[in-house]
Amino acid sequence: MFRFAPSPTGDMQLEDLRVALYNFICAKQKGDRFIIRIGDIDKAKNIEGKDKEILDLLDIFGITYDEVYRQSSNFKYHLQFASTLLDEKKAFICFCTEKELEKKRKVAKKTKVAYKYDGTCENLESEEILESTKPFVIRIKKPTQSISFDDTIKGNLTFENSSIDSFVIMYVDKYPTYDFACAIDDMLQGTTHIIRGENYLSSTPKQEHIRKALGYDEKIKYTHLPDILINPKPKTNKTDDKYCVRTLLNKGYMPEAIINYLIGLDNKTPKEIFTLDEALKWFDINNISESTTQFDIGKLRFLNKKHIKLLGNQ
Repeated sequence: MFRFAPSPTGDMQLEDLRVALYNFICAKQKGDRFIIRIGDIDKAKNIEGKDKEILDLLDIFGITYDEVYRQSSNFKYHLQFASTLLDEKKAFICFCTEKELEKKRKVAKKTKVAYKYDGTCENLESEEILESTKPFVIRIKKPTQSISFDDTIKGNLTFENSSIDSFVIMYVDKYPTYDFACAIDDMLQGTTHIIRGENYLSSTPKQEHIRKALGYDEKIKYTHLPDILINPKPKTNKTDDKYCVRTLLNKGYMPEAIINYLIGLDNKTPKEIFTLDEALKWFDINNISESTTQFDIGKLRFLNKKHIKLLGNQ
């Protein structure tokens, strides 16, 4: 089962569309399910209407799916699994405040050492926990063994357990962290393949650790796609990005041309001009380049002209 998990916190970017596109193609090729999971757990950052816009854009690009659901609908399961980890002593309540942690980070920075949680609250007595009225987070205990997984592009990757600390899985407000929610949802949905950007690579060992701590042993095949570099860099506010998907469509770039461009960006193709239906026949996720790719508006403009010409010949 494949999934695309966009957050309704800004405009869809080219990298987001590429992730959706590759998941869709691979699911079609394997005759597997493809679902959309709206990552709405960060309510403070959600923008009203962006979830509908995401689905509308997928429709414009011919990307169909079997199911769509909101991540927030699984909150009760996030809480249940966090409670399970606490009961099994695989997680613990932490009363450390952000101010206290920031002091420790500053000390670590001065000594040029990456700060990791030092386990201050890991061995508190039950009485201490029950008597405290301070707000708390829940942390999962750091792994005791290295974490390994397979990546289509990068091969087998191993992260030493010393590189992962006892990280937070539930915030003070009892909402799950991104890594915890994703790990639980992929487990519940039976996700077998995860195709996403390389910027999520550091999250993968944490999510693997969470599922293993819960006794989930089903293997997930990962593909972390290389970044698309855009120069000049877009502004911090994604809605100002002149190369977001909606803006490109508004400027007259055809969906067919954008698909053609994205598939050919980091992949060897049998022909320069092609449609999504044609790509479904020969696309191979194993042929994706590991190198970071540079966005070329000139190339996209050229492809757009070709697809406009094809449209006129029909």
